[in-house]
Amino acid sequence: MPSKNSEACIGRISDAMGGATLDEQIAMANEADRIVKDSVGLSEDEIFARLDADILDRSIAKKIEGRNKALNSIARRNTEQFVRSFDGDPALGFESLLVGINDVKMGSRRSVAGTQAQLQESYMAGLVADIEDLGKNAFDAFTSGELDQDIARALWKIDKGDDFSGISKDALSIGKVINKWQEKTRIDANEAGAYIKKLPGYITRQSHDMDKIRNAGFAQWRETIEPLLDERTFIGVDDREAFLSSVHSGLSTGLHFGNGTVPGLKGTKNIAKSASQERVLHFREAEGWFQYNERFGRGPLVDTIMNGLRISAQNTGLMKILGPNAEGNYDRVMDSFLRELKNTDNQAAIDLEKARKGKLDNFIKQTTGETNIPASHVGATVGQSVRAFQSLTKLGGAVLSSIADVPISAMEMRYQGKGMLDAYSGALKNAAGALGDMGKSIVNRQLTVKDKNARRVLAELGVSLDSTTGLFTSRFDPSGEAIPGRVSNAVRTFFRLNGLTLWTDSMRAGSTIGMAQHVGDLSTRSFKKLPDGLQDTFTLFGIGDAQWDLIRSVGARKFDGVDGKFLVPESIDDIDEGLLKSHLSSINVKPTKFQIKKLRADLKDSLRTYYVDRSQYAVIEPDAKVRATMLRDSQPGTVAGEMLRTLAQFKAFPFSLVQKVWGREVRGRRTRGSSIAGMSELMVGSMIFGYIAMSAKDIAKNKEPRDPTNPTTMVAAFLQGGAAGIYGDFLFGQGVNRFGGGLVSTLAGPSAGTADQIAKIYSKALEGNPDVGKDLFRLLYQAAPAAASLAYPGASALNAVYSKAVLDNLIYYNVMESLSPGYKRRMERRLKKQNDQEVLIR
Repeated sequence: MPSKNSEACIGRISDAMGGATLDEQIAMANEADRIVKDSVGLSEDEIFARLDADILDRSIAKKIEGRNKALNSIARRNTEQFVRSFDGDPALGFESLLVGINDVKMGSRRSVAGTQAQLQESYMAGLVADIEDLGKNAFDAFTSGELDQDIARALWKIDKGDDFSGISKDALSIGKVINKWQEKTRIDANEAGAYIKKLPGYITRQSHDMDKIRNAGFAQWRETIEPLLDERTFIGVDDREAFLSSVHSGLSTGLHFGNGTVPGLKGTKNIAKSASQERVLHFREAEGWFQYNERFGRGPLVDTIMNGLRISAQNTGLMKILGPNAEGNYDRVMDSFLRELKNTDNQAAIDLEKARKGKLDNFIKQTTGETNIPASHVGATVGQSVRAFQSLTKLGGAVLSSIADVPISAMEMRYQGKGMLDAYSGALKNAAGALGDMGKSIVNRQLTVKDKNARRVLAELGVSLDSTTGLFTSRFDPSGEAIPGRVSNAVRTFFRLNGLTLWTDSMRAGSTIGMAQHVGDLSTRSFKKLPDGLQDTFTLFGIGDAQWDLIRSVGARKFDGVDGKFLVPESIDDIDEGLLKSHLSSINVKPTKFQIKKLRADLKDSLRTYYVDRSQYAVIEPDAKVRATMLRDSQPGTVAGEMLRTLAQFKAFPFSLVQKVWGREVRGRRTRGSSIAGMSELMVGSMIFGYIAMSAKDIAKNKEPRDPTNPTTMVAAFLQGGAAGIYGDFLFGQGVNRFGGGLVSTLAGPSAGTADQIAKIYSKALEGNPDVGKDLFRLLYQAAPAAASLAYPGASALNAVYSKAVLDNLIYYNVMESLSPGYKRRMERRLKKQNDQEVLIR
């Protein structure tokens, strides 16, 4: 029973919870008793304020539970209907639902993964564009970390109504933008089924470095954090020592938890509950949060904020498609199909169960993020760092290989209905624009992707760029993991200086804007008068005749300084409500406020997913399906997980191309004849631009281009421009890669190749082989710039293609000649014999 100290609260509880049962009112009275005990020094008004907040939570809980039951029921019904539309192939239906497929069926690429990707990109693109709008150097100031403490203080004060004295104007402006986008992610999550309260003094989702916390030990961790915590942290806590010990245990093992189940959110696999967990640790002030983040967090403020946006997008994307209890709903629908099939077609049931335990399990774990949770942060960090080091040593010439993006980009627009001349001229224009952006960046000494107006258009379309997300190696490393600390700075600088970041971002920006201009130009046409390819593409994202008429009813927008007109997702807010009601009535859905709002959201999601997804076809990047297929259900930090990630490095691009682009041509065309024509055109384009890329790399290595009339050359060119991608560096050398690694070690991954080199050097040293000095120099020459870049990031440029060509001739060949007289002459003879090539400059 409640204590006497809380008797004054009973009347307030009875009035506020008139519809509650006696047991519920007694439970709330006990809660009031606890609040009074924990509120020593507070006034009666402050005690009542805390009580009112708890009463409100419990009153809202019933509404949340009722709402989420409806949302879960709708999600299960929609999932079942969608899977049934795959005509007896439920495994394909579930695959489409989770990660998307290339088959032209209504909504077959508006998947969980596609929804997560478009939310993530729209959040990040919007945040970056809004910060850029603050002034020329605002985004650089944000990413540099120089304003981190002031920004944290601004975020702390924004929702508390405090004055902002002592906070710089720039930090306050940036803080307001961050607050805007974090608030958007909160609202989106709540509309999808979560219950995340607006908390005063909220800065951003707190990150915890498991290894730092574990290495510090409980005593040191407690000594650091306890003075920084607000007393709210200990409300209801009888034993502080035990409480903090349990928190430390959870954080040091990676098992984060909230301070109790959020009322109204039930289910062991409930994504809404996970997204809604309240914070366990409440800091007294912004400085406390900042000190803790510096000591035990996982990176600077920009990384913490971007990671928070990613996690929000992941959770909300799951709930939008599979409901608040996402995994539970998936399991229930799957079980329902299996029971049905066992009674009608036992072999089909066996096939579905096999898929469930195989690829579908990999897909669902990829979309929930389970396969991105490190089993060991130490192991994962070591693996990430090793792979990043391989990128620093091996990808200096990757920008030359990326010339092969031109036919890939053109073929995406061909698929969407553009003529060959228009498609290829657009792709070549994008390539020229990328070269122009690279030139501007050299002059301005900073990343310059298009101009500010074009970047604003991209933000409105919901498309972000790799240079602002931190995933610099995403084209070649399927793990998609953020690279830690010093190594991250070295890799960021390396890809900026070798041109790959600019090339990729500029090509993707140009392709996306060209795609949006194409759609804008056709916005006056009815769906049936659109090119067949564009009709099929829209169908993939759930846009049919009726949806297209609604989307285009608002008209295409023009943007200052950018040619063309654009249909942008946010304009869907301006669709006349009468049109939405009429559409809902036509499909026998009562046009309630909820249904109208849901229809607007669905149309936005469809259009934005179209732009994001197809931009990653025009400039290939691995998606959730590619990652799940390559990495299966392995986790970072495990032996199997790190082996698979190491094996997969540098193979993400060719694998993505085969699964996405080849898959589109084979399965995404209306007829077999159009599939054959599309594949043939892709092969010819890949061959031509593969030869250009291969020749550019030969010239950079002081070799004359290979004979284009030689059939072997053209096969190599096709593979270089297509499935081989940057791996052509290794597959088309002289039986070895350019630094001595054999084919087997190359196929096993670059780290295996390096290990093979070290093992051979050690073996030769034991044998007294005179070649050991030459081999050791080769290894050190390759690794030195990467190692130096950890201390001085600019040193990574020494491995870029332009500086490498100069250093090879000034240093490498001369040293090798001294270590092995006649080396250059033997190399030239081997080059002539194997590839019929001569060196350009002797």
